[in-house]
Parts: sequence; structure tokens; C-alpha cells
Amino acid sequence: MTNDTTESPAPSASDELLDAACEILRNHLRRHPHAADTAFGIERWWIGGAAAALPAKTLERALQRLVTEGLLRSRLLPSGERLWYAGRNKRGPRMKSALRDCSNSLRMVLERALRDDVDLSPFFDPLDPSPTAIGTFVVNLNNPEEFAAREFEGVSLWLYLVERDAETLNLPPRRTAPGRLPSVPLPLRLHYLLTPRVDHVTRAQAGELEQLILGKALQVLHDSPRLAGNQLVDGLSGSTDELFVRLEPLPLDHITRVWDALEVPYQLCVSYEVSVVPVESGVQPVPTVPVDSLLAEIGVARRLGA
Repeated sequence: MTNDTTESPAPSASDELLDAACEILRNHLRRHPHAADTAFGIERWWIGGAAAALPAKTLERALQRLVTEGLLRSRLLPSGERLWYAGRNKRGPRMKSALRDCSNSLRMVLERALRDDVDLSPFFDPLDPSPTAIGTFVVNLNNPEEFAAREFEGVSLWLYLVERDAETLNLPPRRTAPGRLPSVPLPLRLHYLLTPRVDHVTRAQAGELEQLILGKALQVLHDSPRLAGNQLVDGLSGSTDELFVRLEPLPLDHITRVWDALEVPYQLCVSYEVSVVPVESGVQPVPTVPVDSLLAEIGVARRLGA
């Protein structure tokens, strides 16, 4: 018997070095989502001590790979040097779309999981091949009252509260380039009411189906509490942002006050918090002169009148 399987070649040392350089750059962009610098600055400040073992060609290949991934962009400066900057910067501030983009990212994660579930696919996936498939259930951003009024079935994912994040509100601004100091973004915590809804008039097992839908949503957001990379859509797509999803243990009286405000009967639901969503400032960055060097002066202090 002959073995036709071919083993993949082991990665070379240069490939491993390239992968390590890319990961260092990605980590820097996660910590500094507005970062921008020349190759010299990237080698000195982004990579730091690890740059000693990094050939210049490897750094260039790593930067190009991040451009392909959508994490970096570049442009030529008048001096002839190339400026590398976070990929989202070119799209401008997300002053208007940050909340919508976060909501759509969370909605897409839930919708994809519900369509891929073997028990729920016949309800949520319009392309499900099952002869009894319905495929009309949706994940929608309307509040539960609007959701029911339009006779939707599925999941209402309603943004019902927006709060400032006090912990990161007063962080100092970070330079996006040597001569630019942007305004600090507004950090937000978003609170969503997740409500499964099935028509109890037309479906005999509506209560069980609602619990199955809620159980799947809880499972997905418990297994993947971090939204990043290809899970982010619209204006967040290609960015280095990370959004964290947390189930909120709200007391029943807090939840019922929300339903009282809607003036509809209470339904089975849970609340989730998503943080931290940065709303970038629309104010132009302040031009500044970076500190180039420090000069120490030594003198002798004398008493007045001596």
C-alpha cells in the first residue's frame, strides 16, 4: 500500500520571524488604535527591543501583510518617507455610526449562530433545505413593541440604554502622528435588551421555541464574549477594536420598569452590556511639536541678598 499523503513543509525561521513581527504589530494596534508612524518609528517604538533580531525586509513584509488584512494603510510624506497608520483612520471619525456599527456587529453574530444551529436553522435560515423550513425568523434592532407590531418572529435586540464609561473617560489622548494630537474619544457602554418572540397564536410550542432561541443566544455570547476581527461590520470592519459582551444580572424590578415604559406585558428577556464603544471626536487633531530631546541644566542656588 502506498501513502499518497504529502506532509506540509515546516515553516522556515524567516516565516516564523515574519509571523512574530505581525503579531507584535497587531498587539500594538489593539492597544493604540490611532497609531501612525514611519518605519523608523515603528521599529523603535512599536516593536522596541525585538527589532534587533528583525531584518528590515521582514518588517516591510509584515507591514504589507497588515495592509492586506485591512489593519494598516500608508501614504508618502513630502519628505519621501512612508507613513503607516491604522486602517480605520482614513474613513474618518465614526461620530455618527459607532452605535449602529456595534449593534449590527452583535446582530450579525447572533443571526449567523441561529442560522447555523441544526434545531433553529429551519426557522432562521431562508435557504434551509428542510421541507418544513420556515426561514422567516429574524434578528432585528427594533424594540419589542415595534417587533410585535410588525408581526416579526425571532429576536428583538434593542439598544435601550447608553452610558459613559467612567473608567476610561479621562485617559490622555494618544498621538496619531508625530505632529498630531487628536481629541479624546467618548467611551460608551451600550445596554441591549434581548427578547425572543414567537407567535403564541399560530405556534403551539411557542413558549418552548422562545426558550430554545434564548438558550442559543446565551450560549453563543458566553462562548464568544469578545467581538473583534471579522465579527465587526460596517464602520468597524477592518479596525483593531475589541468589544466585550457581558450578561447583566439585573434585578427583576429593573427589567419590569423597562417593560412598563414600553406599556406592553412583560416577556422573557435578558440584558447585555457591550463595552467599550469609542465615539471618535469630530474635532480636527491639534497640531503639536513633539519633544525631540531633553537638556539638563545644572546650577548653584544662591540666597537672595547674599
